[in-house]
Amino acid sequence: IYKSKADTDSDYCRKVVELYLEQKNIPDAANWIVKYFNTAEEKFCRCALCSPFQETKKVAKFFIDTPNEEIVKLYGNDKVKTARAIFDFGQACRKSPVNISVHLEIISTVVDILGNDCPRKILEYLAEFYQQIYKDAINENLPDEVEGDALENLLGDLNKSWNDYAEENEDCYSEGDCKIEYAGEEIKFQHHDADYYKMRAEYYQLKLKS
Repeated sequence: IYKSKADTDSDYCRKVVELYLEQKNIPDAANWIVKYFNTAEEKFCRCALCSPFQETKKVAKFFIDTPNEEIVKLYGNDKVKTARAIFDFGQACRKSPVNISVHLEIISTVVDILGNDCPRKILEYLAEFYQQIYKDAINENLPDEVEGDALENLLGDLNKSWNDYAEENEDCYSEGDCKIEYAGEEIKFQHHDADYYKMRAEYYQLKLKS
């Protein structure tokens, strides 16, 4: 019933995504998120309140945190099919309220899965975009960190900035992976500073040359 109405009613489309996540069916949840945001300009709302924003963040977190071999298994051990599905989801993230840095992390997963078979246009896209983010960070006088990175973008509605969190939790702060308790569950994220984006840009530039 939900699926029959999901093409024209955003509430039903969101419910379909929600039910697939409850079943831990990430491929179908991601597919319906793609359907939603690919038709959002015509039919559905793209705002955080009305769109499947929370569900999109959960799927994005899964693709970013889960080892690639486990993701590929979900798609029948077909790397090309997996990469296509994740790429489509990454493009949908760009149309959603999820921040651009999360979109790039998703597309980066495609490169890792395809390896040497990854199309050059994807490498060029990532190299250019990461370089632009780095330049923007420097222009905004943020050489040490970029506000709104994996912590705030992926979790979305966390009010505290990274600086506030670090000051309150100096003992567990590290310049890499950190864990926090959020909404009753432990979430692992990585602190991204401006140099991180520079490093990622240079990484994809080197891959293009090789």
